[in-house]
Amino acid sequence: MSWLSRVPSIGHAPRDGHGDSAHLLDRWVAPRALPLVVVVLLGLATLGLHLRYARPGGAHMRGLGPSELVRDEGTVLYDAYRITRGEVMYRDFFEFQTPVFYATYALLFAVTGPSLPAARALAAVFTTLATLLLADAVSRRAGAIAGVSAGAFHVLVIVPMWPVAYPHWQAELFAFAAVWLLLARAPSPRRAVALGALAALCALTIQSLGLPLLLALVLGETADRVAREGRWRGLVGGVHVLAGAAVVTVPVLVYFAIHGALDDLLYCTWTWPLAHYAAGNQDAAQYAAYLDDLVAAHARLGPGLWQIAELCLRLVAVLPVVALALGAVAFAWVLWRLARGAVGPSDAVALGVCTAGVVSLFSGKARPDITHLAFQASFGLIALAIVVGRGRRLWATCALGLFLAEVAFGAALVHATKAGSVRQAEAPLTFRDALRRNADQYWCLRGGILDRIERDVPRDSPIVVGCLEGYVYLLFRPAAVPHTALPFHDGDNYLEPPQWRRVADGILRERPLVVSVMPYQWAQMTLAQPELREQRGATGFRSLPRASD
Repeated sequence: MSWLSRVPSIGHAPRDGHGDSAHLLDRWVAPRALPLVVVVLLGLATLGLHLRYARPGGAHMRGLGPSELVRDEGTVLYDAYRITRGEVMYRDFFEFQTPVFYATYALLFAVTGPSLPAARALAAVFTTLATLLLADAVSRRAGAIAGVSAGAFHVLVIVPMWPVAYPHWQAELFAFAAVWLLLARAPSPRRAVALGALAALCALTIQSLGLPLLLALVLGETADRVAREGRWRGLVGGVHVLAGAAVVTVPVLVYFAIHGALDDLLYCTWTWPLAHYAAGNQDAAQYAAYLDDLVAAHARLGPGLWQIAELCLRLVAVLPVVALALGAVAFAWVLWRLARGAVGPSDAVALGVCTAGVVSLFSGKARPDITHLAFQASFGLIALAIVVGRGRRLWATCALGLFLAEVAFGAALVHATKAGSVRQAEAPLTFRDALRRNADQYWCLRGGILDRIERDVPRDSPIVVGCLEGYVYLLFRPAAVPHTALPFHDGDNYLEPPQWRRVADGILRERPLVVSVMPYQWAQMTLAQPELREQRGATGFRSLPRASD
């Protein structure tokens, strides 16, 4: 009798009750939910590790430097804060991502004010929930050892590459919740509606992830029901998914319709990204861009740990390819296993969802650099667990080895921050300090502008600063223009002439005391609105008057 005949059912003890080591291993490699104690310990570890990013100085994967400011984070958080100031997204300010993240953090800022530590603390909660969903989903198909290893990979390798409050992490949470629901609950109309709602929340956070996810769920649930109940009754499965999506989506559309912003929503989240996003990200158009730079930066960890770091980093780049390949190449094989009962229908749908989770990376319209690969790499772990992980000791052994490598890498990161590779004393104490320290790196923040803003500009008086995105606005003064982030370089072709005119019109209307922008930005504004040149002068970098001027 093979050991497979003794593998317990999910959530049950071995049938013969023996406590020898073989049976103990069977419990940890058998498909089953994670034990509660493991869930609690993994959750506490994840939350504790990532709360250290709530202030500057935590270990950061990108070159082992102290974590400080991430420019894109400043934009999305300030735009969330704009909602609490009464502005309507898309109508009053530009954003090309969908609104759920911004609404979530607007609610937070309504309570805490524009607080970076609060935002990162909430992001740590989302990270923890996503990690637990990922670990339990993998465990249900490949055992607890593989589940904990997948969770550890997410905690110690993936999230530290971008440990900030950002929409992709929230979208990932909704996607993992959908996969977990597929693997943990039996098919039912209620489950299908919940799946549709989660997919809609994902699409309303990051459209390039959520829309393929929704399509995969509609097709998968329809195919599942057709196989079980016949052609016509089976179509109801997809209808239930769409109904769940509608429950979430319709109120959002009604809100923007009431505020006269439906056309703006369509333009900002669909028309503009397809026309301009890829053109403005040519530096990151190559698959796994910046990976070699990241690997080289970790050489300071020394022999042994450097090789572990390289292994972990290169796995991040490989996993999306794994998810795509398993979905595309193994489709017929999965159907064959379905016929034999070796893979359940929900497994096949979940595999399609994992493929949908990474497909945008290969579309030519998204950034496939190493950071964006990290946002979606964990779908590859789930796909592996579904296809090759069921009760395989080899998979469990590989997962255990990967777990030990991940722990060594995570420990090295923390050690590097505290004891040598990065001197903790050099890290600023607050995000305001971090912004000041970075000011001289940016042309439009030189000359003590930040001090002059705090000294000479009333707290509610708007300003225009054309670099560092939203951090200046979040920490110092509100923005006078509808574009929190302006393109840095000539040729980016990010904004169209009407958008530049909106920026110029905002300056003319608000008459801000500080307009500090780059020559390229100023040239585009004055080209779109010549009246701005007449009022503000012809030079590229502009005004720094005192409040008394």
